[in-house]
Amino acid sequence: MMMSEEEPMNLVVEPQGVPRRATLLWVPGATHDSAAIYRGPMEAMACKGYRSVALRLRKSRCTSLGDYVHQVEESLMELEEPIILIGHSLGGALVQVLLTRQTDAAKKTSGAVLLCAVPIMSFCEYLRFFLYLFCKFFVNVIMVVLTLNVAQLVGGGYCCRSASRCRSIGFASDPKSVTISGTRQSFEEYHEGIAKVESIPLLLGLLCYAITAPSDPKESSSTTAAVLAAEQDVLTPLWMHQSTAAAWRTSVQPISNQGHFVSDEGWDSTLVPVLEQQLELFTSRKGMD
Repeated sequence: MMMSEEEPMNLVVEPQGVPRRATLLWVPGATHDSAAIYRGPMEAMACKGYRSVALRLRKSRCTSLGDYVHQVEESLMELEEPIILIGHSLGGALVQVLLTRQTDAAKKTSGAVLLCAVPIMSFCEYLRFFLYLFCKFFVNVIMVVLTLNVAQLVGGGYCCRSASRCRSIGFASDPKSVTISGTRQSFEEYHEGIAKVESIPLLLGLLCYAITAPSDPKESSSTTAAVLAAEQDVLTPLWMHQSTAAAWRTSVQPISNQGHFVSDEGWDSTLVPVLEQQLELFTSRKGMD
């Protein structure tokens, strides 16, 4: 499939040989600055007629929630409809905030996939998420506090980067190599791509949002959301996604044999079929074909 640079910052994977059914805007979480790390699934979706745009977020220690959401909205406004958002982890949280803002950008979306998304539609669940992190990943949380950098949570950061923290928090197995980017990388090469910075104000902004989040987001958003969760995710376990699914009036769809990064071996036979099935539901429901 053909790959191009629609903008200097955003990788684009174009479908070839089949008509475009929809455009997928992939929003990364704390693990990577760019969603291009998921080029493997993007190529698989391109074979089915889906054009993928991998958003690269501009990050700093001080980037606010509003700035993150604005970056997603900017990219949305430049894309041809129909558009389906795919947000991973903190990216899934950004997608939910965007959908409930009732902006012109939000109205352009025909569907949203919340992939291992951080739970923000319930203040109690978001607070529970923080307590869970503190209890289960104490060292990681301490590193975040000491460096004022959320990327430390997943083994990233400017200094004291940790491949072991990355492996334990993101993978269901102990990978020697990773293929989610479309090419085989050693785990060391994969870890080199983990983000150097992620914003603490983003987490605080999401806390404020969770306090005032609409109890029924479907009343303020006409977009249908799907909640996908990895069965062996230790960062946001399956039970943690129930409040998100309830808020969006849907159910949790499990992805077998995958950790939080959904980048374990076999993603092509676990993540891709679940994702393809959900995209098919979106496109057929909206009559996009």
